[in-house]
Amino acid sequence: MKKKFMENKKFRLIAVFLITVLIVGGFSLAWFYFRQSQQINLSLSNFQATPVCYFEGNESEHLTGLIELSTNPDDANYIGKFRVDVNYTGDGAGYLRVRMVHQFTNGAGGAAVQHPAELPYQSDSNLWKDNRSNDYCYYYMDRLNIDESDEEKTLNLITGLIPDDESTQDIDESGATIIQGFRDADAVIKVAVEADMVQINRYPQIWGMEELPWE
Repeated sequence: MKKKFMENKKFRLIAVFLITVLIVGGFSLAWFYFRQSQQINLSLSNFQATPVCYFEGNESEHLTGLIELSTNPDDANYIGKFRVDVNYTGDGAGYLRVRMVHQFTNGAGGAAVQHPAELPYQSDSNLWKDNRSNDYCYYYMDRLNIDESDEEKTLNLITGLIPDDESTQDIDESGATIIQGFRDADAVIKVAVEADMVQINRYPQIWGMEELPWE
């Protein structure tokens, strides 16, 4: 009887030991993944970039979400008045890109189609790489070296449309700019804009590319 009691006690001790090992091991593993996650999140949040969208003449109204663009030069939201700046802040050296997705609806009841839409936007800097045909994005082709202060800096991206004599735009009889073959007066064009930054050594993992588009 005593022997059986000792065997049961030994079994219980082994079971307690194994459970303790599993708990400690599981806690260590969870802590490791938590630390990894924290490091990744810290890396991702090292920079902040925000697009500032507005129409010329109404700079104080910052637009978000799907922004409707008119092809009529007389409208307040005429595409030629559309502007995009980028505010950014952070700590260290980083790369910046801005994604622009256009949604077209040709006529009442027409199906909405998303497209990179290489519309003839103009920028006042030749440092912007237009890669929209591949991934909908503009890339700033220079490292942005940011100090530790919280002061935001600003880059201008969209400053207007390329002048008619320098582009292949057509103008119809009503004066509306014809874009991507959308000649219907009821055509609706909308755009969504987002920006993000990465540390200069993290773009392969975060942006999923082996080399930068301008290299």
